[in-house]
Amino acid sequence: MNFSFAGCGFLGIYHVGVASCLRQHAPQLVENGIFAGASAGAIVSCCLLCGCCLGECTSFILRLATKARSKSLGPLHPSFNIVKILRDALNVVLPEDAHTIASGKLFISLTRVSDRKAVLVSQFDSKEELIQALLCSAHIPFYSGLLPPVFKGTRYVDGGLSDNLPVLDENTVTVSPFAGESDICPSDDVANFAHIHLANTSVQMSGKNLYRITRILFPCKPELLSDMCKHGFDDCLRFLQRNELITCSRHLTVKSSIVSVEESSSLSLVSRQESSDLNEEVDGVCDEENCEECRIKQKGALVDTLPPIVVEAFQAAISTSFQSYIHRSRTLRCLGVLATPWVLPFDIVYNGVVRLLEYLPSLPQDMTYMYREIIDLITEISARLSNKKRRYTARFTCQLAITEFNLNKDVSRRALPSSSPYQPQPTAPVVRNLNIGFAVDFDTKVKNSFIHYVTLKVTWIT
Repeated sequence: MNFSFAGCGFLGIYHVGVASCLRQHAPQLVENGIFAGASAGAIVSCCLLCGCCLGECTSFILRLATKARSKSLGPLHPSFNIVKILRDALNVVLPEDAHTIASGKLFISLTRVSDRKAVLVSQFDSKEELIQALLCSAHIPFYSGLLPPVFKGTRYVDGGLSDNLPVLDENTVTVSPFAGESDICPSDDVANFAHIHLANTSVQMSGKNLYRITRILFPCKPELLSDMCKHGFDDCLRFLQRNELITCSRHLTVKSSIVSVEESSSLSLVSRQESSDLNEEVDGVCDEENCEECRIKQKGALVDTLPPIVVEAFQAAISTSFQSYIHRSRTLRCLGVLATPWVLPFDIVYNGVVRLLEYLPSLPQDMTYMYREIIDLITEISARLSNKKRRYTARFTCQLAITEFNLNKDVSRRALPSSSPYQPQPTAPVVRNLNIGFAVDFDTKVKNSFIHYVTLKVTWIT
């Protein structure tokens, strides 16, 4: 069974709740599954696959949201460098062999800048390369920076722009914080059944989903983030119960042993015999359908909640500290808003100078890249404009018909008696027909040519 986590920005706290439920109630799915994701979904998938502490992940997301909310312009403030914050956090959270664990088991969705196509990468040669792939998948143009990051010599941006919810095969379980048709997602009790698909993600037309979309780039309060994480845990728990994936540790051990034997072709005969004995023991001694320990675990899951380490992270973020008091105090918030016109220009200048000094080492390479991109853009625009010129094709046809009659005027002028034997015999008139036809074709598709061809047809009949 594979899992795919949708990209969702600051709503990635929902994925933390899902990951907590999977690790607590279905660890066999984490050990034997393959994960995919985009943006925040790829980061949570990597942390879950590498066995990172979910409490640290929760604390990091809450600190990031709190820092973004503390600025006068929110995450758009010049001092809020989300790329640097993400890189530092991933270096601390991920183990040193994270690239070895993730290679072949983690598929990260990227959007290639050159042709805007969706790309899935799963091979990483170092921890730094894995982090760079995660940063590329989470890079939102103009929000995270002007220039897109580079992965293996190619520039990529947010994978959510092309494939926000990659599906590996028919056994892929999709996880999304938006109510829709995903396997694990919130359930909004609304009468509207209309759905829209955004980059392979099903989103139900509801007011709650609209609010969630507005909170992708602008985080909400820690209290609401805590509720969102709890909803992710509960939604995943309902999915596991609905598919009967919650069993006791005895059955989990036996099942993982049997699955490993079936999937591996290099195991010895002794290992196969041991797994067969375990299977017979389960069939003869402990029936999964009538197992008392399984029933106790399933019943306890009904009232289970977030792991204590995750709950402690939320409690620390919602604690009555001086900083949280400042954010809750309306008087101090009003004073901060009034002081923004005087403080903000100095912040912009200071942070702009700091960013420029940090950017100077990579300036020549990026300037070369920008020059090439501008030239390619101008070339493509000129080519499209030249191809969209109006083309006309016309055909003019003209035909002239002339008929001549010769009635022998000399004979007709004589006034001879009708009884005269010298009366000339009447002769047949001479008739001449002259038909002249020509056609002219005008074709603007032919370069430097106005008249394509002329056809002249002359017919003489006597």
